Amino acid sequence: MAIEDGIMPVPVAVVEETVQELIWNLLCDEKVRVIILHGEAGSGKTWMARVMSEYAIDEGIFDGALWLYLNKLYNEMSLVHSIASQLSLLCSGDELEDEEYNEEEMNKMEEAEQKKREEELQEKLKQKISELLGRKKYLLILDDEGSKMAEKRIIDKLNSFIHPIQMKSLRFLVIRRKSDSGEITGELIEVGGLSKTESLSLFETRAKVQVPDLVKQDIWEKSNGLPAAIIVIAEALRYIAQHSSNEWTLEKAFERACKKVDDDGVKDLFRCGYDMLPSSELKNCCWYSSQLFEKHGGIHYNELIACWMMEGYLGFTDCLKKGYMKGHSFLMEFIDRGMLKIQEDNIITMEKKALEVIDDRVRGIGSTAKLGLANIYDEGEWNSLGKIALADGMMKTVCNRKSWEMLSTLLIDGNKLSEVSPETIFHNLKELKVLAIFQPRFRSVPLSLSNMEKLEVLLLRGCEMLEEVQIISNLKALTVLEISDGSSLMKIGFNIFDNMTNLRSLNLSRVQITSLDSPTKQCPALRWLILKDCSSLKALPSLCHFKNLEVIDTSGATKLESISEANFNPLSKLQLIDFSQTKISTFPFVKDLSKLNQIFLCNCECLARLPSLPHSIKTLDLSGCISFSEFRRTKFERSVQQQDELKMLVLSRTLINEPPFLTRSLCSLILNGCEKISQFPPTSALKNLELIDLSNAKNLDKFVDQSLSHLMHLRVLNLSNTKIKNVPSLSGVGNLCQLLLAGCQNLCQLPQMDGLSKIEILDISGCKALTGIPTQSLKFFSRLQQLNLSGTSNLKDFDTSFLKNMSSLQIVNLSGVPVKVYPPMAKHLSVSQLSPSSSSVSSQVPTLGTVSENEVLDSSESHIQGIPHEILELNSLKILTLSKLEDIEWGKIKCLPEEIHFDGLSIFKLGDVHADTYEPLTSNYASYPHFYICPVKEEGKEELIHCDREPFVWDMYYYLTTHTPHHETDDRFFEIHGFHSFPDSFNIILKFASYILFNDTKSLSSLSELGADNIKGMKGCWFDRCNNMQTILHEEEKEARFGENLEILWISNLPHLETIYKGNLHYKVMQNLKCLFLDCCSMLKNIFPSSLLPENLEILEIRFCDKLQTVFEHEKPAELLLKKLRSLHLFELPELKSIGCGFPSLKCLKVEQCPMLSKICPSMQLPLDLEVLEVKSYPSSITDVKGLEMVTMSTTNALED
Repeated sequence: MAIEDGIMPVPVAVVEETVQELIWNLLCDEKVRVIILHGEAGSGKTWMARVMSEYAIDEGIFDGALWLYLNKLYNEMSLVHSIASQLSLLCSGDELEDEEYNEEEMNKMEEAEQKKREEELQEKLKQKISELLGRKKYLLILDDEGSKMAEKRIIDKLNSFIHPIQMKSLRFLVIRRKSDSGEITGELIEVGGLSKTESLSLFETRAKVQVPDLVKQDIWEKSNGLPAAIIVIAEALRYIAQHSSNEWTLEKAFERACKKVDDDGVKDLFRCGYDMLPSSELKNCCWYSSQLFEKHGGIHYNELIACWMMEGYLGFTDCLKKGYMKGHSFLMEFIDRGMLKIQEDNIITMEKKALEVIDDRVRGIGSTAKLGLANIYDEGEWNSLGKIALADGMMKTVCNRKSWEMLSTLLIDGNKLSEVSPETIFHNLKELKVLAIFQPRFRSVPLSLSNMEKLEVLLLRGCEMLEEVQIISNLKALTVLEISDGSSLMKIGFNIFDNMTNLRSLNLSRVQITSLDSPTKQCPALRWLILKDCSSLKALPSLCHFKNLEVIDTSGATKLESISEANFNPLSKLQLIDFSQTKISTFPFVKDLSKLNQIFLCNCECLARLPSLPHSIKTLDLSGCISFSEFRRTKFERSVQQQDELKMLVLSRTLINEPPFLTRSLCSLILNGCEKISQFPPTSALKNLELIDLSNAKNLDKFVDQSLSHLMHLRVLNLSNTKIKNVPSLSGVGNLCQLLLAGCQNLCQLPQMDGLSKIEILDISGCKALTGIPTQSLKFFSRLQQLNLSGTSNLKDFDTSFLKNMSSLQIVNLSGVPVKVYPPMAKHLSVSQLSPSSSSVSSQVPTLGTVSENEVLDSSESHIQGIPHEILELNSLKILTLSKLEDIEWGKIKCLPEEIHFDGLSIFKLGDVHADTYEPLTSNYASYPHFYICPVKEEGKEELIHCDREPFVWDMYYYLTTHTPHHETDDRFFEIHGFHSFPDSFNIILKFASYILFNDTKSLSSLSELGADNIKGMKGCWFDRCNNMQTILHEEEKEARFGENLEILWISNLPHLETIYKGNLHYKVMQNLKCLFLDCCSMLKNIFPSSLLPENLEILEIRFCDKLQTVFEHEKPAELLLKKLRSLHLFELPELKSIGCGFPSLKCLKVEQCPMLSKICPSMQLPLDLEVLEVKSYPSSITDVKGLEMVTMSTTNALED
């Protein structure tokens, strides 16, 4: 990472010349030892110091500049290290020579000797620093932004190791906020904001987009000329201009930038920059970082990325490298946007004004973080992760192999522990403070962890095989503990928390415990308790002693029926409660909890009432509480009336017959599916409302209000599927963006809509009683992006000419609209979704004219069949829905859409499969057109297309692309997911598939069911989680030849698979098979009969097949040879007794955890050409083997020869 990335590239001309001249004159005056730059946060003081110091060095006034940042705490060692690093003393040849010790000497060193040596090295560095400062002239810059350390303390520490004569030669440039008063005095220079001309110049340089003058004027006035604020909003606008989306267009962004949300204009611009971040992942990382910096100052960029990863913001828990690369791209995005700053020593900080912006998003940071590292430590308590780096599937403390035992931080992939024994890695790591293991595959926590007496943070995430954790009870120093995704972990011991008196964060998400033995007396410091998705949990421990508890989340604990305490008021620090999807019937008293601001009780189907709430509540979500019928009016209304904080109220699918008394602060009111509400009350007091959702309130037929013109902030009004006959007048509701009236079958006419110039989505689909549309009003909807008129079958004399002015339209649905002439489109229209009317077209495709950029075409209600040639000429077409598909002429298809839906099937083109998808490789491996096939989604359900592929899928891609480097041009890869039965048209698709993955396909019991003719061209086949499969091939007819062309067979997670072959199969079945992978097939006892030996097999891997006894069945194994087998890997096969054949050409043999295996080769001799041999936890001794390059042996005894 280049340090220059953090420098604000403002032209020198932007800074006031008089200030520069004043600083320059003082720098030239050797009598002036201290110069102090002070000003508001974000005014460019640090940039000014950097520019002027570099200029002074270029002019020969100084030999160099040393930067010390007071947003971090220096001890003597870190101070010496920082200065020595900037002076390049740590990289000198002499120093490296002095540090060189061989491994034997390092191993012999005792702790006292190492400490003595460190002190000696420290003294040498001090001496070299002092000598160098005596020979050369240096400017020492103290950046006091976000001060954590007093200036005078730094000077005192410098005086302790720099000779007084050398100290006198040092000159100081101090950067200080205007509001701060430091202990060092000197020449004071105020650095103010930029002038209007300078501000606009900076804005235009960074935004690189045409911005209206009025918008630029508002931005300058808000910014107060502070460069940081200008850069944040300019970069946000530049991104939106380059990546326009439905959420943010430039026009919307300009409006938001000008809108006054906060009295402090600078804070408002920073908030604007946050709101315009393009993804929730970026927003989560940014808000989390602000909380981390606010309490703990700046941290190293690698440490920040590691924190994001540990909190679960980056995903990729199966691959640290991918997570790190994603985090690094986020970091650079924040730096480019001016939201984060990077200092000379790669420390990341944030602008002071950015830290002042409040995160008022629903659920906030408390529901997205997994550990709460930014919250659970008070200021000054955070010990940090130290200096860490990514290397070899790990993020760890920077050190060489000789000092491995001194590691303090280690984040490691679980697959790394499959390569090397956990005991080998963790042995003697007594200094370790932070340990995170992602996707571990061990069944019990390694014994070596019990010796980690200094361990403070332990994270075991994705531990599906973990069954026993009692060993961690010895970890007395733990402050953070996460054991998540433990589907095999049924119990946590009674006394496991006895010694964890400092525990502050406990996350046991998705483990299968039925109860948690109370750790209350042992863990008085606990602040976060996360028991999310513990689907077997029936009872909670007593919480009354958790006086410091801030967050409790038991959402998804579907068997939890009650809370032991009826009163939470003693938990005075509680901020968030989430009991969603539990069976609780009562909620504890919380009225006195002044810090409680979010309560989530989604889908608590047994909850019937609530007690009084505290005034601090911002979010209350009762969606899906189907037993909740009313509020206790007097108590609830009295408490709610006093709540100026309540911003979101969600009562969807409850039994209330009228909304409760509502407060003026309310922004979002969601009453979706409240079927007992028949009338909506007055809204005159709710002037801050932005969203009203009454969709599916099926009995709603009346609004008390005749007009909603007083709701000036209203953006979304959703009355879909109600009995409403008349919608209140919307004239003057100038900020309304979405008007959703779908399925309002009693709606006779649309409301007055004058002045709705910001409407982007209008949906009146299914309004069958509607006879007319005020097209005069629609003409002024210049921002309209989505128009859905489908099912408005009673429209009369519908004039579609207004569409020619709709230049922003992206989605148009006219299905079922009585249109005689296909509507004209705007001349420069780029429609992304078009659904033609069944009344206006026959079996012909409409003339699309200027909509060649159409991305979605739905003709399911028309008479179009097949894939017409005209449609396939739409190069931008991504989604095509047809009523029926009788055949596919692949030869005529030049540009296939990304999605096709027809006759019960959905086909998604996911892009080519190639080796780069798995990991960058230098060879020219193959690539394959890649399709995802699943059942057409049911109404009301969303389709789940997993862009982040599961680990086995990445492995599968790797095998496909690296083991078939040459392929035919018409080879295609199909993923088939989630079918309970195959539609008739499935065979049309199957015949053209070269490689197929069947995932979660319950309709399949064997491959033979698909028919020999349909799979005769198949070269590779993968099965995963097809739970009804009992065999792969099953055929009684001897002449039927299944899988003759099959080269790759991958079988994973088939719990009922008993055999690969069944029945009277042709002897040539699978004769071309080259690669076979078997994983987690617990019922499989043997694989190949001698009559069906796959003679061309080259690679064989078998893992976690608990009942497998032999691979090849043969009475005389020594006579059975697989002459082409090159690689054999056997892992965790507890009952495997023999392999059953010889393999004279074997190059690589790996055997691990096969305790019953008495011998590897029936010939009593390993292959002479074996190059790699890894044997673990297996009785073994090895004789001389010709050409052996790598041998790994562990837990070895005598090998039976």
